[in-house]
Amino acid sequence: MPASIPLHRLCRRLTGLLLASLCAGAGAQSEATYTVQPGDHPWSIAQRYLLRPAMAAALARHNGIRNDRRIAPGTVLRIPAPWLRQQSARARLATLHGDVQLVDAAGGSRAAVQGEVWEPGTSLRTGVQSTARLEFEDGTQALVRQLSHIRLLQAQRPVLGSGHEVQLDLVRGAIENLVRPVTGPGARFEIRTPAAVAAVRGTQFRVQADETQTRTEVLEGAVLVRNDRGEAAAAAGSGTVATAGAVPQAPTPLPAAPDLSGLPARLERLPVDWPIPAVAGGVAYRTQVAPDDGFALLLSDELTGAPRIRILAAPDGAQVLRVRTADAQGLEGPSAERRIEIFTQPAAPFLIEPARDAQTLSAQPEFRWTQVGPTLHYRLQIFAADAPDTQPLEDQTVAGATAARPQRPLPPGLYRWRVASIDPERQRQGPWGDSQGLRRVAPGPDLPPPEAQDGRMVLQWPVQAHAARYDVQVASDAAFASLLAEDSTTTAAYRFQRPAPGSYQVRVRAVGADGFVGPWGAPQGFTIPVPVPEPEPPVRDWRPWLLLVPLLLLAL
Repeated sequence: MPASIPLHRLCRRLTGLLLASLCAGAGAQSEATYTVQPGDHPWSIAQRYLLRPAMAAALARHNGIRNDRRIAPGTVLRIPAPWLRQQSARARLATLHGDVQLVDAAGGSRAAVQGEVWEPGTSLRTGVQSTARLEFEDGTQALVRQLSHIRLLQAQRPVLGSGHEVQLDLVRGAIENLVRPVTGPGARFEIRTPAAVAAVRGTQFRVQADETQTRTEVLEGAVLVRNDRGEAAAAAGSGTVATAGAVPQAPTPLPAAPDLSGLPARLERLPVDWPIPAVAGGVAYRTQVAPDDGFALLLSDELTGAPRIRILAAPDGAQVLRVRTADAQGLEGPSAERRIEIFTQPAAPFLIEPARDAQTLSAQPEFRWTQVGPTLHYRLQIFAADAPDTQPLEDQTVAGATAARPQRPLPPGLYRWRVASIDPERQRQGPWGDSQGLRRVAPGPDLPPPEAQDGRMVLQWPVQAHAARYDVQVASDAAFASLLAEDSTTTAAYRFQRPAPGSYQVRVRAVGADGFVGPWGAPQGFTIPVPVPEPEPPVRDWRPWLLLVPLLLLAL
């Protein structure tokens, strides 16, 4: 079994292989070819294509031509790439979004114009949430992200052949590149940064740069990153970090793409701050939104330090979302993409009253909300608290008004309500706002006068729906400051000891099964009268009967 190869040697070997692959194309394409036409000779060819006409003799020697006045038409000549005269290749500002400025060599700036040619020696600066997509003649595209400063050093191609040479100076910021596989003599695409140079011959890669570090992430192909201390070659799925004054780091695997399956397909409000599953090794997450999967421009570009999707602003409509993970070095991996619909307009109004989880005694309370626009209509829906959104108890639309009452009385119970805006001109309803809870409360029970039974007082009242128990208070004053009795009962009746003569107040309130305590009912008064003493029986006088004694004696 062969001995294992040390990691540092393996990295050097892989780097050598990648360097060889990067340079192989350049070697094979170091010469251009030209097919001789009737009337051609080395001097006329040099006049048209070479740096100087005097290079005609060297051209003849290079191709073994002995008689430079007689070259058979159809002869294929080989021309070294360094001998070819160069001409400007057009770099165009294909798509602009937001604040994009062009800065000339003297430092003067102006707003860039979409479609204009980007001249060598000028710089491009993008503001917050602003992007620019560059297009080069060979089909290469580069997306300049927000808060970037990039300078076009050169864009040229030889007058003979198809090789393009592009050099960009990324002072700071980030650029995402899709470089068409370059062919032809001297073809190359370079991005220079303060810390390193990234060179490719055809690949998809990203570069982020500041004053001291350059991060290169390779999605397809390979990229050579070099500075005055050394070089590193990164293959697809890897990235490298170059720090000024140090050898570029050995490439490391990029972090995996995040899982977006839990994200809803429709977003009805912005900003969005939606959690997603964390990715192993991920310390940050970048969210980008574009109008199509080509990502020619970015409508939103946000980086969060937690596994979340963040969109602060984006227009309504079908959009494409992509999210990627960043590791501890700041290297970002491949993107997870999915299509979404942003549907936020017309915006839902803010709810005013009843306040959240408010209580109301009214069977038809007034619902009020803010005015989003003077021409909008509003749609009010009221639901039982546990009912689905498809089963409203009340569904009405009002034109321009910001208040409405339910058309039918609401029985006591729990409800929720919501409002949406409607644009009558576009015949478009916007998203619903948040539902807000409401409790319709029955007033406290009305009490008939208490009755006396077996020396005790008995109160009885109508049973209230949803009541689990009743609280009862008996007091000697209307403010219920001096309580004689305070108790709870599960029935709609209460017995209490007959109080001393006097005037009293009694009140009752219902308590729901969920612990909700309703309002006190209107106090009811009753009086315990002072008892009237019964009259004493009359005392009979026996003395008049003494007068009858003599008569009784005579009769004897």
